[in-house]
Amino acid sequence: MTRNYVALFISIIVVLTALFEGFLGIHGMVVNSRLDNMVEMKQQLLDVQELELYNLEQRLAHVWDDDELMDRARMMGYVQTGETPYYFIDSDGEISYGNGTGTSGRSGNVIAQPIATKTFRGFSLWLNLGLALFVTCVMVGILKIVGRNRKDDGFSKRMGNGHGNHR
Repeated sequence: MTRNYVALFISIIVVLTALFEGFLGIHGMVVNSRLDNMVEMKQQLLDVQELELYNLEQRLAHVWDDDELMDRARMMGYVQTGETPYYFIDSDGEISYGNGTGTSGRSGNVIAQPIATKTFRGFSLWLNLGLALFVTCVMVGILKIVGRNRKDDGFSKRMGNGHGNHR
């Protein structure tokens, strides 16, 4: 049986290019999974920010309530007559009043930093084709070397195990 290495070479290039484009291409699986992860993380960040906005709206709606005024005053370090103030100093020297807030009066909640927008964009068709060409050359080369070795092994059997017949 004659091996047609050119047809094998072209068919392997076509198949590998399609596989590389499906996995590593601009619209491939790797890019889509990274985009899915980024969308999920941004959705979680949006949910946290919406909750923070809701809390701030509730505080604004009740800004003149006595309880809210007392809470804000305590966060700023004020006490009523007869109360004992407690405060804590971190290793950085910032004063905390025991409720997770520092001297700036912020809420103490840390919102995650926005996600970096730079992500894997995928390989172009030409790069995938070049990668497929390289892998195909290696595969066909190995196949040709292995095929030549098999041919040499069978030669001695066909020619009488080397009893006087030489190449």
